Formats: sequence, C-alpha cells, structure tokens
Amino acid sequence: MWSNGVAMRDFRQRTIRHLYRDARRLSRNRHFHAYLDPQVKNAALIARLLRSLRHDLLNRPIDRLTLQRLCGVSGDWFLLEMAWEGARRTSYLTEFEINLLREDAQLAEILARAGGREEGDA
Repeated sequence: MWSNGVAMRDFRQRTIRHLYRDARRLSRNRHFHAYLDPQVKNAALIARLLRSLRHDLLNRPIDRLTLQRLCGVSGDWFLLEMAWEGARRTSYLTEFEINLLREDAQLAEILARAGGREEGDA
C-alpha cells in the first residue's frame, strides 16, 4: 500500500516530467482547476525553472560551470553554478531534477563535464 507522502511525491514528479517535456504548457485559463492544487503550481514552477536552465546550458557561452552534490540532513541536493560574461546563476536542484535534465544527451554531456564532486572533496 502506498503512503500518502509517496503517492504525492510520485504525482508531483510525474507532473513535473510532463510539464518539462511537453512544449505545450497548461493554459491557466483552460486548466484553472488544476492550478488550484498547490502541488500543480509547484510542479509548473519547477518545470519552468528546468526549461530555463536547459536554455542557458545549451545556448549561453558559459565560462564556468560547476555541479556539486551537497549531502545534508534533509537529503541530497545538487548545487549548479554557471557563470558567463557579466552574469552568474546558481540553482539548488534535487536528484530527480538533475536526472530529468540528464535525460537529454546534450545536457548529460555538459553536466558530466561540470563534474559532480561531493561536498568537502578537494
């Protein structure tokens, strides 16, 4: 039997995956009932973030890119830092979100070059 927390996490992850992969976004007017659910609102926000990261990784001339796994009490996070002329972007991502980005072969190659060192490694 699934616990409610696991079922909600699975629903959220399926929603993020769908919104990230599908070029057509859910219209807030047509799907207003879905956006009443805070889980759907959060999933839409994360999907937009991931699409924005994908755009930056593929289209910007990045001077410095680092990816670090941060181990903490509340679970593992990934710190993705990008720098290009005159700008810098920092994102904290879950393992699910990093793996979703890695499903794209180009992004997987870019992220592999960025590394994945553990916090505290030299």
